[in-house]
Amino acid sequence: SVPYKTILASVEDKTPAIIRQALDKYSKEDTDSHHYLLVVSIQSKDSNHPNHRQERRVHDEESPLKIKNDLADGDAQVSFHLQPKNGHIRTTRSASAGQA
Repeated sequence: SVPYKTILASVEDKTPAIIRQALDKYSKEDTDSHHYLLVVSIQSKDSNHPNHRQERRVHDEESPLKIKNDLADGDAQVSFHLQPKNGHIRTTRSASAGQA
């Protein structure tokens, strides 16, 4: 099993479209995308906090690629994780957003 998939995205693409693409990449075309959410994970590269990671849900109206671009100038590693909705955030699989 591949731990992550790359998705082509534009800053115009909102979270529901990214979730649908990720499910399609994992051959889950028949899966209802409303049962999943996207989480952004931000890993600090700051020497004062080498293992500091923040995670939060990416809301439907947000653009994951815009989030990644906005954070790219900082000193952080950004990844996105698709996971089933179950009331708490936990990392499952990663999806790297790339520009279309």
